[in-house]
Amino acid sequence: MIDCAAQAPGARHPGSGVVVLMVAALLASCSSPAVVPSTSAPTPSASTPPPTAIGSISAPTSSLSISLPPSSAGRIVFVRFQANADHYDLFSINPDGSDLHAINPGYSIGFAVPRWSSAGTVLAAQSQPNGCACGDTDPLGFGFETILQDAKGTHFHLHLASSTISVSCAAWTPDDKSLACEGWSAMKAGLEGIYTVSASSGGAVTRLTDAPGGFHDVPGDYDATGQIAFVRTTYAVLGLGEIWVANANGSDAHKLTDTLSTYRISWSDDGRWLVGTRDGYLEVFDLTDLTADPEKLSFPGGTASEPRFSPDGSRIVFVFTKAGSKTTSIETVARDGSDLIRLTSGSLDRSPDWGAPGF
Repeated sequence: MIDCAAQAPGARHPGSGVVVLMVAALLASCSSPAVVPSTSAPTPSASTPPPTAIGSISAPTSSLSISLPPSSAGRIVFVRFQANADHYDLFSINPDGSDLHAINPGYSIGFAVPRWSSAGTVLAAQSQPNGCACGDTDPLGFGFETILQDAKGTHFHLHLASSTISVSCAAWTPDDKSLACEGWSAMKAGLEGIYTVSASSGGAVTRLTDAPGGFHDVPGDYDATGQIAFVRTTYAVLGLGEIWVANANGSDAHKLTDTLSTYRISWSDDGRWLVGTRDGYLEVFDLTDLTADPEKLSFPGGTASEPRFSPDGSRIVFVFTKAGSKTTSIETVARDGSDLIRLTSGSLDRSPDWGAPGF
């Protein structure tokens, strides 16, 4: 769900919330779960059902060449579309724009939404194996493998043992023991919600939230206490949703603000700030005063999307799309909108994440 529908120019879907500028050739074998649009938001529930274990995953290991130089300020990882090969490659770069590094050269799988672990030592990325075996067309019941990689080159795939649900994992728990994933099934209604899976040896797939009415819950980030912020796709046609928060076990799920955001959101390390996007600008929410409108950061000559906070919460990395062009670049800006720095240019670069200096 994170990638297939988004790769068509102008397409939107719950796993991305932004226009992803890709070639349509990758879509030949893709299918995305349907999301029911709405013109009105559901009534927030005071709580969600307790976590439910629904399956398990297996984690076969193999090796992959990887070289990630250490950095005192962490590393920014992102995906770059290679038009000549019709796939994504995974790259990392220093926050000052130096030392651009290909992580998976020659490993021709469509990566999307890479995420550093909290410690900055392991990287999770979604992939589309075998030319986008999307969702419920796959006999194993998943559309996107999650590949975990460490700085030494060890990696393994998480495969669902259940044939009833697809997951797309996009957030690490603070202790790095689990991944939070968007879950759904095109074969069976009512499975939409957030699920967690073990990130070490495999284990139970546990449901945290229950999205009503065919909407989807897209995980954003955890704070240090274990609360998870996510977007409920209440306005899927517009690529927008409400920001919600729940406890680590899924309890006390509640809407945080009536202000809508696209589906990529990020939480600062101190728990004070949430950043999202809407209408091409960054929205920075101050959680100490939710009665105030979010601060809007706009950028002349283009639009912003896919924001992620730096490990210390002082800066935001995001995708800048040049006006009138499909060119995207990775840029960073101070939380208050000052000190804009362009890290990449002239390519289709997307889905950045800023990892802690963990190796």
